[in-house]
Amino acid sequence: MVASGPLLPYAVQLKPYAIEALCCVVALLLWLEATDPDGHSTPTRIVMYAGIGLCMLVATPLVFAVAPLLVIDLARGRWSRGRGELLRRVGPVALAGGMALAHLIWFVLPQRESANISTWNLDFLPRSGRLGWLTTRLGAFVPGVVTNGLRPLPGGVHVALDGLLVGGLAAGTAFALVDARARPLPAALYGAVAIELAASALRLWPFGFERVNLFMVPLFYLLTGFGVARLAGLAAGWARRPHAAAQAAGVAALALVLAVSAAGCWGVAWASATVVSRMHAVDLRQHPAWGAGMRTLVQEARGHAGPRDAAIVVGTMGVKGWSYYMWSYQEGSSAWARGPIPPDRTLVGDPPRRSSVMAFLAAHRDPSRVFLMTMINAHHGWSPAIEGPLVAAGYRQVRTSTAAVTGTLTVWERQAFTMRPQPLA
Repeated sequence: MVASGPLLPYAVQLKPYAIEALCCVVALLLWLEATDPDGHSTPTRIVMYAGIGLCMLVATPLVFAVAPLLVIDLARGRWSRGRGELLRRVGPVALAGGMALAHLIWFVLPQRESANISTWNLDFLPRSGRLGWLTTRLGAFVPGVVTNGLRPLPGGVHVALDGLLVGGLAAGTAFALVDARARPLPAALYGAVAIELAASALRLWPFGFERVNLFMVPLFYLLTGFGVARLAGLAAGWARRPHAAAQAAGVAALALVLAVSAAGCWGVAWASATVVSRMHAVDLRQHPAWGAGMRTLVQEARGHAGPRDAAIVVGTMGVKGWSYYMWSYQEGSSAWARGPIPPDRTLVGDPPRRSSVMAFLAAHRDPSRVFLMTMINAHHGWSPAIEGPLVAAGYRQVRTSTAAVTGTLTVWERQAFTMRPQPLA
């Protein structure tokens, strides 16, 4: 977890994601301890479930992972003998669930702006192409759950990590499903994924490997580690068999598991150390942070845009930054006082398709200007797909502004149509 690529960049910032991952670990440990077959007194279990409830108050998305565990508790409570045992089993569960439900009703749901703005539009379940969208979103977890946020790893290490994560996760899931003690791990992980997908369909929570879902990283690590440990145990068992062929196969399999694990851990540790050293060496006065110029570029766009102008945003992360500063940010200066370019007159794409640009321009024939925001990480080769339709629609570039480590804002202005006199024959 210390060398986790997704969590490392946020752990050194004032961001809640590392704390949410920590709360996930604490809540899981409390639940496992509270449901220990050896048993605890009722007051002790109440304290443990209250701790789980507090973890859900600190880390809002933790309810996605804890809810399946509480359902397991309720299912086990069905077999209680008598009202007293039922209350002893279900009472602490109701306490934790009640704390989370109260937090959801009176604190989280009143802040449902995400359901009404376009910041997370690409992360909500679409109305069409759902299977492809879902496959892409789930595929981002591997190997991103370990490597995302790190510098590119050597090819061999990357392949080792892919094999380790896919194999370990598949093995961990299979072994856990037949082991009653480990079954809560896949229940918490896959239950959280399923609930998030449902919330995404309702535009209540983004789905996929996004920063708000990093609380699930410990669950991925635990289930993958469980699978790798079981595979190593099987290999060690083969190595102890009396037959020479079985011994050789066991030793080879164990060596492979250990070698792949060592390569992956070394690569992630090396990349993490590099990230940390670069963070310490960066002087933000001379090297602005990524995206630091978005505020300036959007301020310029809002300062010059008219009520009927349009915008096209190109590049990963450009959508979120543009959405915030264009539609949510307010300041006292006159540049921010002017009305923003509304979402229904904004096209986003990475990379944009020529057909979608043409359809967008055909649906909005009245803009005198089109503001083109291109992030520095936009895919290469995007220019013809946008500039061609703009030129064909009668626009030409009139102004360009660039912000370091962010991107470029280009203003395209419609040219007045003129009839040139033709010479008489």
